[in-house]
Amino acid sequence: SSDVCSSDLLVSESRQDASRRGSQIERLAELGLLNGKTLIYGCGELSASDLDIIRSSGATIAAASGYDVRSGIPGMSVNELYDRSVHLCIGTGSNGMDLFEAARNESFYSAVRGHKEATKISAKALLKGNPSFAERLFNCRVGRLTAGASADVIVLDTDLPCNDDADVIIEHLTRHASGRACIHTISRGRGLMKD
Repeated sequence: SSDVCSSDLLVSESRQDASRRGSQIERLAELGLLNGKTLIYGCGELSASDLDIIRSSGATIAAASGYDVRSGIPGMSVNELYDRSVHLCIGTGSNGMDLFEAARNESFYSAVRGHKEATKISAKALLKGNPSFAERLFNCRVGRLTAGASADVIVLDTDLPCNDDADVIIEHLTRHASGRACIHTISRGRGLMKD
């Protein structure tokens, strides 16, 4: 129905469905399920035409190389996806809920494939791509500390040196921090966790 947006649906295919003509992405596009609120996860190999469809639809790919590797799916690295100008964020890949760890996994898989600046691309996908998708999905401003934004603040207790510029600190956090280091959280001005 036109009242249902793709963010309300979980689409899964059987092997028989997958054997039909066209790629999964082409079939999702034919069904009208690709738009700015669509999150594509565990997508494996994507053709150039699949990437064109995803890019033109405004859909977002959640990079989850850990899931792809465990499933034997030869997925694309964050660097390859970033180079193709698709909306990109970091997914946890059913590895738990630690997005810092997921970003580290993406950096590792990209580096193994010989891509430079893997940590920088993973950090950008996590810190810019995830909030950007959330903004489109929930129709609100997130991911920044400005008036009216639905910002979440976390305080991390780590041994990281923080005497560098913002880009270096973000890379350090992506490489070394984890959800276990989170000691305080604030959401919408309300303390949710302390000590």
